[in-house]
Amino acid sequence: MADRAAARAAERAINGGGRPGGATVTRPAFLVGGSDRDFRVFVYGLLGVSVRMDRLREAVGALMGLSGLQYHVLMVIAEQGDGEPVRVRAVADALHVTGAYVTMETRKLARLGLIAKRADPEDRRGVLLALTPAGRDAVAAIAPFLRDINDALFEGIDRAEYARFRDLVARMVPNADRALRRAERFVADRVRPDTPRPRARAARHQGDERC
Repeated sequence: MADRAAARAAERAINGGGRPGGATVTRPAFLVGGSDRDFRVFVYGLLGVSVRMDRLREAVGALMGLSGLQYHVLMVIAEQGDGEPVRVRAVADALHVTGAYVTMETRKLARLGLIAKRADPEDRRGVLLALTPAGRDAVAAIAPFLRDINDALFEGIDRAEYARFRDLVARMVPNADRALRRAERFVADRVRPDTPRPRARAARHQGDERC
């Protein structure tokens, strides 16, 4: 019964939504009376936060004379290393980027004298990263600014809300990866907006891997 109700809600979303093509999501939890209007407000707000987070990262990096990503790489090395070298893979996993991306940015950080790189004795192809004294000084110098910025960013959010938000973000990262792979596959396959394949998938029951 619940599956049929979910399927009917999905079908209403596909055929309704108040715009050409219907709603942009079919999951019942995100629909109000078959409409995705509230969901679209949520998505635009999420995008707005994402844009501002990118700008914040670039601004903090600029305080250190770095790009935003270089700043974050330096911070992860400081946080995970605890005085000991860390592997490129660990930095990449923490930032949800590729190892190749981290390798490229660490070359620049090494040229600036902020980190030192050496071969990993346990993996001849691997590289270990550690802060230099200049790198430690740079991280220490930025800390007061980070406290001020983060206190402003999360003002009004209590511990329980933070815990729920943290858990939600952790779940959203793999979902975003799946959604991105799907979008890239549509692009690679040259799927046109009127191609029925995504629509057919959307009408399945709630337990599939839709994003």
